[in-house]
Amino acid sequence: MPHDQGEKALAALKSQFELELARSTINSVSLLTDMSVVAIIGEGMAFSPGVAARFLKALAQGRVNVRAIAQGSSERQIAVVVNAADASRALRSVHQAFTLSDTVVSVAVLGATGAVGTLFLKQLKEQANTALSTLGIQIKVMVAADKEKMVYDEKFMGLKMETLSSQMQSSEHKSDLDKVTDLLATDVNPHRVVIDLTNSNTVANLYDGWVKTGVHVLGHNKNMGSGDLARYKSLKSTLRFGTTQWQYGATVGAALPFLSMASDLVNTGDKVHEVYGCLSGTMAYILDTFDKDLSFTDAAKQAVKMGYAHHNVAHDLDGTNAARKLVIIARELGMDLNLEDVKRESLLPAGKTPMIVDLIWLYIGSLLTLFALLRLRRAERAH
Repeated sequence: MPHDQGEKALAALKSQFELELARSTINSVSLLTDMSVVAIIGEGMAFSPGVAARFLKALAQGRVNVRAIAQGSSERQIAVVVNAADASRALRSVHQAFTLSDTVVSVAVLGATGAVGTLFLKQLKEQANTALSTLGIQIKVMVAADKEKMVYDEKFMGLKMETLSSQMQSSEHKSDLDKVTDLLATDVNPHRVVIDLTNSNTVANLYDGWVKTGVHVLGHNKNMGSGDLARYKSLKSTLRFGTTQWQYGATVGAALPFLSMASDLVNTGDKVHEVYGCLSGTMAYILDTFDKDLSFTDAAKQAVKMGYAHHNVAHDLDGTNAARKLVIIARELGMDLNLEDVKRESLLPAGKTPMIVDLIWLYIGSLLTLFALLRLRRAERAH
């Protein structure tokens, strides 16, 4: 009914059922405002099992709460009452569930201007048309942010990928995670995803809240998987009882599906006795590359240049990055392990957080000594 007719309808009902209300045959009559009705209607509904289930599942995945539901006697209509603020999201969810429109995915990219973020956005732009033509998925970047700035589209039409870099440079909006959360909460699209390409513990603190509001999270931030154990378990519990996903395969093994394989082994009753491997691509490259013709420092520089290193190479050389991966693996296998439980020996002097330039003086002496010892041993074997 029209919004301004609610009070009149309430008064009419109370008058008509005055006796029943007085005898408590009817407990009460009340008015709910700011409601909308969403309905699906079709001739084939009466003979197609699962239509109602698909309808309600679409609303649930869109995080739309149903306040009331009714089905016509002809079985050709199902109508639900939802909050008016959720009406647009409800319509989009139902349209996509019945393939009446392309599936729209709203994306928020955090760490958009970093090395990984820049490459990710480039690939996303290149693959957007393929996703639409082959999968019927329309990807729209609604938010892009780094430590300093952010850009966003409050109309939920999507930022222009072609000019996103220049938009970030000229943006006057300071980076604000609370604003990002508000934008995700009010986005009318049912499918919302945060791409976390940061190494921020503050961002990891927001995962649980995002997931509870139906926002999927994926990325390579290791702070959730290896950080506070209680926070990690809380997120896992939230995921277990919902339809939202946290995809963190990129935190260990890069493009290899190692974590999903470990999870499948455990979930099917297998017990993993030992995990063996190199947990640092940076150190693997350095130790495999440096020799008498290439110094440790130059090998480290090449690792950084080729994109193997952590954004702070010191975390590779002091073992922090490898330790975080180890904790993530252990937790995936069912162990309550913390970062503090992992013993590691740093290659860096205590209290130092050097960049590559500082490594020159750190390793040159030890390398010369090492090469001298190797030559001495070879000479002894020769004799």
